[in-house]
Amino acid sequence: EDKRQHCNPQQHPAQSIQTPGAVLSVWGAATGESDRFLPYFAQKPVNFDGEISTMQHRMGICSHRGLKPNSPNQDEFFALSRADSLLFGVLDGHGTNGHDVAHWAQEHLPMLIMERLRRAPDAWDSVVKTSIRDLCTRAKEELASKAVNSGTTITVAMLDQLGAKYCSEANAAAAPGDVPRPMRLRCAFLGDSVAVHAKRRGRSSPWQVVSLVDSHRPDRADEKTRIEAAGGVVRPSRDGCPARLITREWGLAMSRSFGDFSAVPFGLSSEPEFAPEVTLDMDHEHLVLACSDGVWDVIAP
Repeated sequence: EDKRQHCNPQQHPAQSIQTPGAVLSVWGAATGESDRFLPYFAQKPVNFDGEISTMQHRMGICSHRGLKPNSPNQDEFFALSRADSLLFGVLDGHGTNGHDVAHWAQEHLPMLIMERLRRAPDAWDSVVKTSIRDLCTRAKEELASKAVNSGTTITVAMLDQLGAKYCSEANAAAAPGDVPRPMRLRCAFLGDSVAVHAKRRGRSSPWQVVSLVDSHRPDRADEKTRIEAAGGVVRPSRDGCPARLITREWGLAMSRSFGDFSAVPFGLSSEPEFAPEVTLDMDHEHLVLACSDGVWDVIAP
């Protein structure tokens, strides 16, 4: 009964551009004003559409409210699964309206990415860059003041087969007798929500773990140089507090994010960076973890 209360049957907006029934979705439900009064560690409700048991990959999701007294759960997530691919992401909102910015972004970004990948399945970097750039333009109009002093991280990843095509549903599954093709993992990130890739040959072997991101912190050497070249100021970390990008009214603990438009003149960037593409060894088990800093601050990636 408790599980049913937290799961709502509802399609993700990105499914509207796909053939009906071709995509399974799992994504975070919108946060309401009353959610700031929920108990700490209350579970975030989940929207879903499709028969989850038919997904090609095993997936787990966990999102709980943290310990900020006046803030609801501002984390968001999405997963869109097809027979030949899995697109998924984690977003961590910040600021008074960070939960609204994060939810709006997770509803709109996957559609932009999938539309472009259907036309150019190998152009991951340019597809994500263009999608986030277009999303920023739309956010200034549709979110209005909510995204001025609030924003979100974005970490998005794609699992698909090498040589995959998304323009035709006929390509959704390999024909009988086709030679199995290895999967590839591509990842883009904006902010400090970390994704890691782990692999092992079997249960008797140790996991080999590689971080897919280099978090956008203001005191990361190249980021600090970029911010100062733009006329911005980085306050060093002190007394256990992280370094911050300083604006006239506030400080931001990251150097890149989506939203936070008032910080852009001080060196904030919305340009994503990309992990090197990974070809997944077919004789290994693989695990990808994508989490907000609420996890990585207490468990080193």
